Amino acid sequence: MKLRRKPGRWALLATVVLGSGVGCTDFDAERAAFCQRNPDQCGVGPAGPEPSPDTTPPAIIDHSQSASSVMAQDVVRFQVVARDEETPVLGFSWTASAGALGEPSSAETTSEVLWTAPACMPAGTAVTVTATVRGAGELTATHAFTVAANPCPAPALDAGYAHSLALRDDGTVWAWGENERGQLGDGTVTHRLVPVQVTGLHSVIAISAGIYHSLAVRSDGTVWAWGMNNMGMLGDGTTVNRLAPVQVPGLTRIIAVSAGGAHSLALSSDGFVWAWGHNAGGRLGDGTLVERHSPVPLSGISGVTALTAGFFHSLALRNDGSVWSWGANGAGQLGDGTLRERSLPASLPGFTQASVIASGGSHSLAARDGGRLWSWGENEYGKLGDGTTENRLAPASASSLNNIIALDGNRDHSLALRSDGTVWAWGFNGSGALGDGTFYHRSSPVPVSGISGAIAIAAGERHSLAVQRDGTVWAWGRNQTGELGDGTGISRASPGQVSGLRLVTSVPAGP
Repeated sequence: MKLRRKPGRWALLATVVLGSGVGCTDFDAERAAFCQRNPDQCGVGPAGPEPSPDTTPPAIIDHSQSASSVMAQDVVRFQVVARDEETPVLGFSWTASAGALGEPSSAETTSEVLWTAPACMPAGTAVTVTATVRGAGELTATHAFTVAANPCPAPALDAGYAHSLALRDDGTVWAWGENERGQLGDGTVTHRLVPVQVTGLHSVIAISAGIYHSLAVRSDGTVWAWGMNNMGMLGDGTTVNRLAPVQVPGLTRIIAVSAGGAHSLALSSDGFVWAWGHNAGGRLGDGTLVERHSPVPLSGISGVTALTAGFFHSLALRNDGSVWSWGANGAGQLGDGTLRERSLPASLPGFTQASVIASGGSHSLAARDGGRLWSWGENEYGKLGDGTTENRLAPASASSLNNIIALDGNRDHSLALRSDGTVWAWGFNGSGALGDGTFYHRSSPVPVSGISGAIAIAAGERHSLAVQRDGTVWAWGRNQTGELGDGTGISRASPGQVSGLRLVTSVPAGP
């Protein structure tokens, strides 16, 4: 038997109305009246007052981030907690100026997200990660987190005894000159008269050249080393020379390195110093005279922003402008007024507000007081730049040279870069390393001929280097094993261009 469905109340109402025979029935009014009497039959509730508009924005009452500075590919967790009396369940969204955001995890009043850092950021640029909270209306609240990322490569130079290193802004490293110990890092021991790329290195942000070894820092904070290793200065736990870069074990979050005569220094992003290699005179600063084939941390010094390794001593610049020194002190290069060596770092008495430091063979340099030159230590050939050849046991103002933004020194000569892009030199000039067109030693700074608009400098043992704003590299001085990189073995007392190398991929604006 076929069942028939019982008609609903609405159908019965329609039957009654239609059966009445009235031709002008208002069906909308009838339905409205029925639904008012029977709201449960129409799926509507009793009419109420319109809700009040949301007039108060949400308030972010707490926020946190797991790190404030990062290396390449570091992951940071961000979290916000918000409140809105009119909206118990809030909406959240996240944006980042660089790097990669994961999928946010949000509850009623809380949201967190994981963010992965980019390989690097332009120098002086921070990443901003922003959380936006939305209530029921259009009103929002935001909180912007900032994170310091390691800087992208800037054109840089360094020079050892007779080899040269250059860092391009694409993160590759190039080398030329002497290569008997593998210090060029190209897998050979062949001297190179023109630049060759260092094997297997990329994403490099800092370089340094010692006498016969070389160092580099990658954007992930790891350190790589190659060249001579007879005293463990490569830090790989051995004394085996390396013809191509090898990673220095145990070092992370490093932002700068300095290669000395036979020792190495590294600076971590938290301001601490690591050292390894030869330790005669206490140049490692670990309180011993023990040679180290792997990095050891230094105690008693923190907040370091720059460091430099001389032949036999070391210097560090702290964030309060004080200069610290340790190691051999036979010529007064520690600047403490004595000739006593020291195996632990100590600050230079009364010397503050320094902005730049550099070390040579047995002398030290700094800039302070508006970029004015100060120097101390050995002064043979006038390498202190004070117009004399007398050693100094404590820092002394060396000349009227000011507005110095970079310094470098090697065995017997020194270089300074001023903010106007000019390069100045003083000290030994028997091979033309001062670049003034002569071979006369200078005990006061003289300008290097033909260089303007320089952005980086480096002093080798008997040669010198500079980068111009257009990325071209210039060299002068001794050239016995190709350290000038011009394809010849001819020494030069005036700057000439290094063959086929440009350190910037695009020419920056400016004079």
